[in-house]
Amino acid sequence: RLADEPALRAKAIAAAADAEPCVRFRAALVLGGLLGDDVVVALAKIALAAPDDAWTRTAVATALPAHTGPLLAAVLQSSAAQAPSPAAGVQLLARELAAALGASRDPTAIGSALTSIVNQNASASPAAREAALLGLAQGLQRRGVALTDLVDQLPGSAEVRESAEVRESLASWFATIARAAADETNPAPIRVQKVALLRYDDSEPGCDTLLALVSDSPEQSLRVAAAEALAGHTAKRVGPALVAAFPAQTPAVRRAMLDALIARPERVALLLDELEAGRIARSEIDASRAGRMTNGGDAAIRQRAKKLLAQALPAERQKVLDDYRAALDLPADPLAGKESFARHCATCHRLAGVGVDVAPDISDSRVKLPAQLLVDILNPNQAIDNNYASYTVVMLDGAVHTGIIAAETAGSITLRQPENKTLDLLRSDVELIRSNGVSLMPEGFEKQLSQQQMADLISFIKNWRYLEQPIPGTVSGKQ
Repeated sequence: RLADEPALRAKAIAAAADAEPCVRFRAALVLGGLLGDDVVVALAKIALAAPDDAWTRTAVATALPAHTGPLLAAVLQSSAAQAPSPAAGVQLLARELAAALGASRDPTAIGSALTSIVNQNASASPAAREAALLGLAQGLQRRGVALTDLVDQLPGSAEVRESAEVRESLASWFATIARAAADETNPAPIRVQKVALLRYDDSEPGCDTLLALVSDSPEQSLRVAAAEALAGHTAKRVGPALVAAFPAQTPAVRRAMLDALIARPERVALLLDELEAGRIARSEIDASRAGRMTNGGDAAIRQRAKKLLAQALPAERQKVLDDYRAALDLPADPLAGKESFARHCATCHRLAGVGVDVAPDISDSRVKLPAQLLVDILNPNQAIDNNYASYTVVMLDGAVHTGIIAAETAGSITLRQPENKTLDLLRSDVELIRSNGVSLMPEGFEKQLSQQQMADLISFIKNWRYLEQPIPGTVSGKQ
């Protein structure tokens, strides 16, 4: 109610130019409930004074939705003075405002914003316009509207002509973005930004660019970004292309590919085909992705996914586990277990100062029951951390190397092997990279340990931190 008083309104507008962030913040909160062109100018000053500050952007957001369109126009206009590369904060501000506008239900404001963003003669910098386009597309997606579908819904008396002009401009712009994404002379971060926009381009050239990047780019960041972008595409060829490229990909890319496959029901069915045929290991599907597959909208797919993703053990592994469960009831000596660990496990694991860090960290064993540790040791492929999955790399000269992928650049791959050995391999010398779908830790560990030795080993893994200063009743000699 106080904000309606002319004196307070004048003070709030004057405070927009104040040098103190806290003053501008409070002014934005007051201005958020007012209308008028003078309010838009003041809010734009506040927003542009500190576009990198999340609190400032939040305060300005209190003016939404009434001022979203004019504020976006003001921010885009300001970016012209910083062309061709406005500050990151200005781009972020443009994206956030456009996203809020896209999520609104004001077709006139959305259409006006889209028309001004795609206008080739716009004075805003290309980077700010791209940020705004990305935000608008993301906002529209939140309420289930595709960017390209919106073009045909633009309001106005010259709807047909205007829609055709905007569609043509948008198609031309997306074609330019696709070329920039594919251009290897551009820095990878710039290409990743372009790829993010191609998620909302339903054209054949855009899809072609993404499929080429996800399978062939030496830059992991680009392959991940392309896979994420393909999740938004509906072309039938996307699923088969992702499945074909999957075996040669590294863990981060494979996870993005799985998300793209799970994004659409027909691709889930294709993924289930691969799982059933054994071409993709079931261990690739973690609990979160399994939940998305078993709780989807298609009843037939849900039932099939539940059946295929059931963690049934091979009969041989189940028999070994049944035989070794007796070890859980034996008195155990953790010090003897330490000796077994040093002999059989230290080539990949590190515990109590013994061994090397090649495989996953097992030091925080307090949260695991002995029965869980027994399963982890005897059935290492039941639950694989895909960052530690085994890969085979075939070189052009015929050499074959196996290990986990510890690092990857555009020009090289680093494999880490047992005993903490590393191999740096040039991509130009690599013929094939293939996931083995299994853990680096082999099955058959029971051939090296008796039931008593297994009991000792599990006791050491559980109690290693208490060996030097035992906790009464926890570790005191043989147990």
